[in-house]
Amino acid sequence: MTQGWIGLLGGIGLFLFGMGVVTGALAELAGPQLRHLLARATATPRRGALTGAIAATALQSTTAVLVMMIGFVSAGALGFPQTIGVIAGASLGSTVGGWVIALLGLKLGLGTAAMPVLAGAALVALLSHGRAGRIARLVAGLSLLFIGLQVMQGGLSGEGMISAADLPQAAGLSGAVLLLIIGAVVAMVIQSSNTGLALVMAMLGAGTLTLDQAAILVVGLNIGGPAAGMLAAAADGREGRMTALASVIMHAATGFVLFAAVPLLRLLPSGVDAQVALVAWDTVFNFAMAALFLPWPHRFAALVQRIVPDRGGKTRLDPALLRDPGTALSAALDAAADLRCALAGQLQAGLAGAVDLPEPSADLRALEDWLGLIRIPQSDEVSRNCRTELYHLTDHLSRLAARLQEKDRLDLIRDDAGLARIASILAHGLASGRSRNGTEQAVISRAHRMRHETLESEAAGKLPADQVFARTDALRWLERVADHAERITRHETVARQALNG
Repeated sequence: MTQGWIGLLGGIGLFLFGMGVVTGALAELAGPQLRHLLARATATPRRGALTGAIAATALQSTTAVLVMMIGFVSAGALGFPQTIGVIAGASLGSTVGGWVIALLGLKLGLGTAAMPVLAGAALVALLSHGRAGRIARLVAGLSLLFIGLQVMQGGLSGEGMISAADLPQAAGLSGAVLLLIIGAVVAMVIQSSNTGLALVMAMLGAGTLTLDQAAILVVGLNIGGPAAGMLAAAADGREGRMTALASVIMHAATGFVLFAAVPLLRLLPSGVDAQVALVAWDTVFNFAMAALFLPWPHRFAALVQRIVPDRGGKTRLDPALLRDPGTALSAALDAAADLRCALAGQLQAGLAGAVDLPEPSADLRALEDWLGLIRIPQSDEVSRNCRTELYHLTDHLSRLAARLQEKDRLDLIRDDAGLARIASILAHGLASGRSRNGTEQAVISRAHRMRHETLESEAAGKLPADQVFARTDALRWLERVADHAERITRHETVARQALNG
């Protein structure tokens, strides 16, 4: 009996680890492309559902898809109602993993065959980088899934393990409710619906569960998974809380409908494969959720928005986004672009004679802290390069912010028509994000001409010496500002290109 429990726990551990490896590898392979797809293809609820299904099928992680959506809502690229379709579609896409588990892992029994494949894939993953390394990690993760399933099944088939009679019975209401609660708690503990489904299917195949018991546990798994996300999102921004709550309500409402429909499974012919029927039941659950909520996404979204209060202080840097490195980097890039525009506005305000200029130091510190919180896998060179560009970008934003606090320089430039014209060019380029090297060179060339004219004016006795040096000092200040503006927009462009793949 002890050996059986050890095998069961070891199989669950292997499966969980393998699922994490698979999800990570798929995210590295398809993350940037899926972010673009999600950003473009959510104009209608049905299109959003299709997009969410494609993304969750590719990533096998509804959490990763929802984190991306939170990022788009936080950035203002999408409205919250558009995420309802994506939530329904992502749940549908995640069912593909259940079919892979049932047909390849349990029916074909690929665990033994996967062992040498795991050895080869692990070797390639250690020795290779880039796409080959990611594919090798994906294969290794799939191998771990199949091996974990085999170990799990072996543990359940041991003598002295629990039987269907030891568990609450599905025939009575109290037993059925207890099974529902058990499924929800298991999902909240392991935080992986596919792992919970694999465990229930393995128990069903070993005779440890009846189909009725397994079906109720699967409903509980579907309810408990989003509930775990709700707990994790409690401290996140409003978009994260709304998305998590919407997912909880959608899964819970569908769960209660399907819970009442469990007795219909007894009408299935006696020869039906119980494990395949269970995966089909899980798929029916997610189709039912789409059918219930896709017809009225805006009304449902309005209900969720009323439940989750707006506490103000909206920020692009929602803590929920840190769960996906690509989305976290995208949020950092948007926050940096906001700071760039704010500094351009500060320069324009200084030229207009504003007395109290805003101080962006708090936003700069928040961005610096955020970049340090993003956890990027060592193998993800593209994301690491993107973060490096963001560090350079933030550094130049900080330097430019410090220069714009020099009010005496701004006063002198404002009172000089030639200097003010140069500063206006810089402010416009910085605001538009187009302060390229050509703009910088044009500013420097004009500054050099003005410096030469200034020195000649002093030699001709037209300007006193103190005004000459003040003007040349202001010109040097403008050249530094031009350099920062050019580097800010260049690093922002390179970071965005790296992020977009």
